[in-house]
Amino acid sequence: MRRLLALLPCALCLAGQDTLRLEVEPLPAATRVLLEKGESGRHLYVQEGWFTWCPSLIREPSGHWRLFHSRWPASRTFAGWLTHSEVASAAGASPEGPFGAAATVLPAGDGAGGAWFNAHNPKIERFGERHWLHFIRTRGAGMEEEGRAAVARTGPSHPAWKRDLRPNQRTFAARAPSLDGPWEILPEPLLEPSGPIRVLAVNPAVVARPQGGYLMIVKGDRPGARDFVRNQAVALAPDPAGPWRLQPEPVIADLDTEDISAWHDPVRDRYYAVFHATGPDGFIGMMTSEDGVRWTRAAQFRLTDKRLRFDDGTSLVPSMLERPWVLRDDQGRPTHLLCAVGLRATTGIVILRLSAR
Repeated sequence: MRRLLALLPCALCLAGQDTLRLEVEPLPAATRVLLEKGESGRHLYVQEGWFTWCPSLIREPSGHWRLFHSRWPASRTFAGWLTHSEVASAAGASPEGPFGAAATVLPAGDGAGGAWFNAHNPKIERFGERHWLHFIRTRGAGMEEEGRAAVARTGPSHPAWKRDLRPNQRTFAARAPSLDGPWEILPEPLLEPSGPIRVLAVNPAVVARPQGGYLMIVKGDRPGARDFVRNQAVALAPDPAGPWRLQPEPVIADLDTEDISAWHDPVRDRYYAVFHATGPDGFIGMMTSEDGVRWTRAAQFRLTDKRLRFDDGTSLVPSMLERPWVLRDDQGRPTHLLCAVGLRATTGIVILRLSAR
């Protein structure tokens, strides 16, 4: 009891203050060999014949770990994320892996009859007695398999990419009593773009609020922007299924950003979110908020640049380092940063240790 009382003033002085400082630890030098070969092992997950992207991680009741991610056949080219992505998961004994073979959780679907297809950018969470996947889907009017395959082969220059598919991306939810399913996909999109975002509503990050209810951050296009610029918006709901109401203020208004992942820090009693800033000076950054609605740059705004460092002093700049996601321990302390990484001929998921500083 005396020790608890001694720690209490320190905990109180942290509450509400932005004191979080994180250091991305170097990877073991052996991971560089895996990266260069495009092979799986500790700290790196790669699937032969697939592009893998969009990681999030959760601990199973058994103590093992389940890595949820999106994937699509490498034969579809990298642009196939928009047309042929599915959600899969792989199990491992450690949050750093190695992880075993992946199994499909949410299939891509065929889009027959104009139905929603694709399953991309999943975030796995446990809320109450259920597991929840918030993810995105695509719908194209009359877009059968032949048309989707043509879009994947051609990429963003295909007329249907901007005209039919990209504007018809929305956020969905699926729920299940266990990580093994069965997964029930809610039939309708959770919200439509409005306020700080237009055209699309994607890349969801959902957080349980300590006072009750939930917040979600989603990405859309910035209203009034002449160039291709994305905004992040906040929505609030009483339940992970909704109904969701977009708030008027954007999370980030002065950068082109994507891929937000968010959490509530119980020690500081405030929210944090990591994101990918695009462009030639791209980086993984961090925002913070006291109430989850009004956001500012965190004191540690740049979490890391897009360079992987190793414990032998060497480093490597991958072709892509995006989709950041932060794993926390049972006390809410960040322990690992997961990112999608572009390799020479494929993609993978890299798991980096975090330490407080």
